[in-house]
Amino acid sequence: MIVALAALFVALGGSSYAAIKVGSKNIKRGAVGTRAVANNSIRSADVRNGDLTGRDVKNDSLTNSDIDNSGLRAKSADTAKSADTATTATTATNANALGGITATGFTRPDCTSQTGAVKGFARINASAGFSSTFTTTGVENPYNCSGGTVEARRLGAVGTYEVRFNGASGVLALVSVLDAGVPTVGSGVNVALVTAGTFRVQGFNTTNGTNLELPFVIAGL
Repeated sequence: MIVALAALFVALGGSSYAAIKVGSKNIKRGAVGTRAVANNSIRSADVRNGDLTGRDVKNDSLTNSDIDNSGLRAKSADTAKSADTATTATTATNANALGGITATGFTRPDCTSQTGAVKGFARINASAGFSSTFTTTGVENPYNCSGGTVEARRLGAVGTYEVRFNGASGVLALVSVLDAGVPTVGSGVNVALVTAGTFRVQGFNTTNGTNLELPFVIAGL
């Protein structure tokens, strides 16, 4: 009985000692698996800083709420300058073209750019009964870079008109006779600048120089 009790005490004492003294050296590498780790027991302090990589995170598992957006930084700059696809970027590959046409193929619809863009145009339906004061009546298919109206008036002389692009500052204009009912052979138009955005147009007979009532198209540059 004494021997048996002694053996029991030794066994119990040895087991308790082992439980207290077990360390990482006493555990075979790879022996501890997921079944030996309690769920939700690993904390941030248990993971060595900088050891987790992208391979340790499931693809497409992180959401916006998991990321501190204020702390995000581009690899080479605080603000990304270029991106193949981006919600917001200075330059994005898929935003350099519109319908296959590059950005350089478009001009801004403003009145101050000197890119050769047309600042305005209109067809003036000239006739002896045209208003002698500026009006939009008889001014067809107008466009004005300023967003203002295009107006015209007939002066005292036959075939003499003034056209103004309100709010625009163009100093050049091109004019052409354009009407299905008027023969263009022997017909012509002259144009002159009155003030910025306003032009005087005169229709005439190229054979004898007499004035003619000629519907015309004007484009301001």
